[in-house]
Amino acid sequence: MSNKKYFLSITLLFSINAFAITNGQPVTRNTHQSIIHSQDCSGTILGGKWVLTAEHCSTKNNTYPPIITSYDNKRTTVSQQINYSDWNNNGTPIDAALWLLPHNIATNNITIIMPSPVKAGENVTIFGYGGTGDQLNKTIHSIINRSDFPANYAISLENYGQGQTVGGDSGAPYLDSNNHLVAIHKGRQYDLQPNLAIGTKVSAFKDFILDTINGWNYPTDINNVTGSKTITVQSLHNDNVQDQATATGDVNIDFNKSTCSSNSLISPYETCTYVITSSGHRGTLDLSPTESIVINDTSHSDTNDDKNKPIITSDKKGGGCIGIFIFTLLTLIAFKRQK
Repeated sequence: MSNKKYFLSITLLFSINAFAITNGQPVTRNTHQSIIHSQDCSGTILGGKWVLTAEHCSTKNNTYPPIITSYDNKRTTVSQQINYSDWNNNGTPIDAALWLLPHNIATNNITIIMPSPVKAGENVTIFGYGGTGDQLNKTIHSIINRSDFPANYAISLENYGQGQTVGGDSGAPYLDSNNHLVAIHKGRQYDLQPNLAIGTKVSAFKDFILDTINGWNYPTDINNVTGSKTITVQSLHNDNVQDQATATGDVNIDFNKSTCSSNSLISPYETCTYVITSSGHRGTLDLSPTESIVINDTSHSDTNDDKNKPIITSDKKGGGCIGIFIFTLLTLIAFKRQK
């Protein structure tokens, strides 16, 4: 076999999992900045510094904590892993976890959480990074009835031939037709019907989110604001709250147009808007003393201390990629044949 064919074989092997969701549709990461990935799983940024993912993605201890990669390829080591089973140990197998990060991740949009139960016949779009590292893909599935599934917390989905989830998509968000997160990915039932995906409903762990985060779901960095800008936030507080936003620098709040600024209380999971104005300079919209949206901050550099740190392999098997060992082995075989 010629050298050209050997190198072509190597290329094909590395192309098998070239898409996060097999045969799925590539998605521009910048349009979904709140969707991130770890070494083995996918997840969603909530409230700036929380990651919603599957519990089976968590490591067994904090000796080797997960490292998440944001949409712009910046890496951050998880500070704390809070599993649903730690919050409620009644034995119900809810596959959900929240990871706390040491600082906010820069995002210019949010993924809205919808706690209402989803039903059979509805379509959802799964967004995942499994198998590629940096390419976000999506696939559309339809929710189906399964008599062998606990309908109070689990859902089963069938694809339309538009792509299958792979290892590393665990924890990926399921978005409904309104782009609201209604469930997270658990896996595929390979032993029965491999074309079926399995997810965990947000409605099953909605109180876990509120009790753990107890804050706002908000974008953290919004640039290129000149004139008026409407910003959507969501309350993930475990009780009703009232607007207490203030502004600093070159940011002003138009309270008459901001729905968050009404006299009524804001309920858990309710969304509302702030309308701000700016002449293009830096400022902040402060939702609370500890939660701020930075406006027109051009001081961020492309460097990140965590970005150049080595990836630590965890005890999870998210899979989807060929390891460096196989790459080296195949390369050696090719060169050996060349002689």
